[in-house]
Amino acid sequence: MNKRGQGIQFNWIFIVIVSAIILLFFAGFVVKYIDLQESKDSAQIARSFANSILSVKGVEQYKDFTVNTPFKLDYDCERIIINDDQKFFIPHSLATTGFDSNELVIWVEDYKKGFLVDRVVFITDKKTKYYFDSAYSGNVPPFIESVSLSEADVAVGVSNNVDGRRDISISGGYITFLDESVSFPYDDDFFVYLAAFSDANIFNCTKEKLDSKFSSLQEVYDLKIQQISMGSPFYCNYNSIQSAISSGNSVSMIEANNQLANLACEVVF
Repeated sequence: MNKRGQGIQFNWIFIVIVSAIILLFFAGFVVKYIDLQESKDSAQIARSFANSILSVKGVEQYKDFTVNTPFKLDYDCERIIINDDQKFFIPHSLATTGFDSNELVIWVEDYKKGFLVDRVVFITDKKTKYYFDSAYSGNVPPFIESVSLSEADVAVGVSNNVDGRRDISISGGYITFLDESVSFPYDDDFFVYLAAFSDANIFNCTKEKLDSKFSSLQEVYDLKIQQISMGSPFYCNYNSIQSAISSGNSVSMIEANNQLANLACEVVF
């Protein structure tokens, strides 16, 4: 009788262990299914987001990007990363600080240094509030929410840093990220807006990309000048524009190019 009781007890222990294993298996399956579903959702957001970037880069000036649930967006200056999972390479210059949101604004701004260097994609959370000093407020896109200094999440053209706000100083040919205590020289107001919609790291690497593209285009235009000058009339002098492009002087480049146009000579850009 005792042995029979022990057998029943063993059977119950066996059933409990097997049941626990089955429960763990299904729990693991459910967790794995949830992970796969989240990864699938992230992939769908990534594809849609990539298409939005390509469309605004190619044709549109700006557009809204909205999904049902918030997602996390990061950028390492090479790749967009969605929900720490889906990563896709961006072959364009891009400015963003990264967000956790379901409503973003994407737009594109031309960076010109005499000639067009690149079309830079800007991305920001639609709910982020910006303050721009009057010297820079005129070029702010109308779909960006501009507010008073006391209401701002990001303030551009200020001299003091306020806790909880991203403050950017513009002074003496330098842009300073006050909350990060990092400064960069700049030679065009385009970089003021690049700073407003990025952080010090993204600003620096994006500026390096633009400088590199400009250097490459300098070589391209130098070769173009050599080619078109050989068959041009004697009064079409390309020395001035060649010198301006080599020095990177935007004003001189535009003036020299316009002068060629006025003489009915083939322009460089």
